[in-house]
Amino acid sequence: MTENNAANDLVIANSRLSLEAAMVPPGSSVLAIGLLDPHLAGRLVSRGCELARVADVEVDAAGTAHIANPQHFDYLGVFGPDAFDVLLIADALDELPAPALVMRSAMSVLRTDGAVIMAAFNAAHGSLRLAGLAKGSAFAPSGPRASLPTMTWRAVVGVVAQAGLEVAEAKAVIVDVDDGPVGLPVGVADWVREQPGAYDHEYVVRAVRLGASLAPVPIAATPAAPLPRVERGPSTRPVDADALVRVEKMLGSALDALERAHLRDRDAAIGVEVASATFRKDLERLAVQFHRQVRTLRSDYRDRENRLRRELNQRLRDERAAMRRRYERSATWRIGRLVTLPVRALTRLVRRG
Repeated sequence: MTENNAANDLVIANSRLSLEAAMVPPGSSVLAIGLLDPHLAGRLVSRGCELARVADVEVDAAGTAHIANPQHFDYLGVFGPDAFDVLLIADALDELPAPALVMRSAMSVLRTDGAVIMAAFNAAHGSLRLAGLAKGSAFAPSGPRASLPTMTWRAVVGVVAQAGLEVAEAKAVIVDVDDGPVGLPVGVADWVREQPGAYDHEYVVRAVRLGASLAPVPIAATPAAPLPRVERGPSTRPVDADALVRVEKMLGSALDALERAHLRDRDAAIGVEVASATFRKDLERLAVQFHRQVRTLRSDYRDRENRLRRELNQRLRDERAAMRRRYERSATWRIGRLVTLPVRALTRLVRRG
């Protein structure tokens, strides 16, 4: 049983990777944000794509780990504008603390006609709904995830809109819905299978800037074949109508709570962004005030320096004039004038002659 689950998980993962790789045009320059799957990286390279990566933890050639927060990474400073054709969000959307902010920050290096490709696990998949209905049941999600998914299709579209994008292409990995834990009312599993999106295990989305898409594109179903089908009981089993009503209310409440939690996270992320923008504006205002004060101080310093120079020069001139007056009043100066009078008179005659 464990080997079958592992094989199913591998098939599902390969289906998602195939969808992501197919959405990237051959020969594109791709910036992968998050932990990129090696198999997906190999497929992109084989299609002639050039890859660059920004992950939470980067390890250089010397084996030293460096932290690079995808939300606050200096994309423009490192890569420059119009550097990439595709931004590939390598992690699932619900695994990023603020996916919309990450995308908006990274779009500064995306070309105008570029695309953002992302994937998200569907929290409204039928098997997850059935598992959630069994109180106290332990449920481990399929694939290499440590926690249950927290996003629905509506939440994915909301994140895309928050990033200033719109969905241009959407595909879903289809996975069968099992009968759920033992003890559920009769007919519940069949009712869950009939709900919209019950078989959507994962969504893979290609988004573009607002206005770049011609029209909304419906979700294309991509079965993750060959998955084994679960043996079910006869379709003529009696259905407990009251139980279905209770189940529908429970599922509606659970999904509403999930959406509210997502909206709270979105609002918190927006609040952080607003606070950050306010802080940047305050910092810019303080910087302007600081430079203005520096210019004022420099001007005052130059004025004071010029004033002191003028006062010093005037004092020097006054001191020289006083010294000359004192010298001219002395007996030595008078005797000297008398002694040199003939010489000066002769000099004047020579100049006139």
